Amino acid sequence: MAVRRPVVVIAGQKQELPIGDTLPGGGGGLTDQEKLIAGIPVASALALTETLEFDGVNDWIDIGNPAEIQFDRLDSFSFGIWFCTLELSTVGALLSKRLDGGTRRGWSLVYRPSNPDFVVDITSTDTLNGIEVDFPIGYREVNNGLWHHVCVTYDGSSAASGVKLYLDGKELTRNNITGDNLTATIVEAAANLAISSRDGFSRFFDGFSTSATIWNAELTAEEVRELYNAGTPSDPTFHSLSANLVGWWRCDQTDTAPTITDNSVNSNNGTMVNFPASPFRNNYPPGGRMNT
Repeated sequence: MAVRRPVVVIAGQKQELPIGDTLPGGGGGLTDQEKLIAGIPVASALALTETLEFDGVNDWIDIGNPAEIQFDRLDSFSFGIWFCTLELSTVGALLSKRLDGGTRRGWSLVYRPSNPDFVVDITSTDTLNGIEVDFPIGYREVNNGLWHHVCVTYDGSSAASGVKLYLDGKELTRNNITGDNLTATIVEAAANLAISSRDGFSRFFDGFSTSATIWNAELTAEEVRELYNAGTPSDPTFHSLSANLVGWWRCDQTDTAPTITDNSVNSNNGTMVNFPASPFRNNYPPGGRMNT
């Protein structure tokens, strides 16, 4: 009986992949990029046993205002995080370095389960001078108790067209653009980098998060797929663009409360705010899930 080769689309062309111990095994005979496109991890998984649970009420991670993430509107940068949630209504910021009030200057990634969509803001004075882009997703596409990876990339063009969002390694389509007029600085010293909140005042995320990363470059689609690693979190310090990794907070059992260690070369550690004494739980990607 003839063996059917797996087919993927590479550079817009359908291609048959070489036969080896490919699906679902190790991918013999394939390049790393072909393996990732075919859904085969290329890097070893992080040794995860526990990740951090957020209550959606008032707990968050305060990383302060490191010099390495003072991105302005003409700088290219990217940021991503693994998360798991069942939330149906509460809006939550996954990663944010943006004021909660006033000008709301800075940048953020927010998940809105009731719409449902992701919202990316890169602003100087809210949407009066800034970028705001919505990326719609399907009902229960992410609030299904399973682990997902989301990554935002920005090309430094000061335009909404320069913002991309990838969910589980796939680029999503922009929908509603409510701001596309960024002409002034987005640097805001008063806004701390936050995981699971907008500046520690609102948009508290309800669910689990792990392996938050920030990069001082616009990751390509291939580099995002490499980071997603076919659904298996890996060590970003071994990523092909690791020289541009400016922050990596694992938020897992390797951390000791109240400190969340920055595992990049910059060592900008975060502080856990309003967490219980034992905030880590036995729920982690790729196979973990929340109880429905």
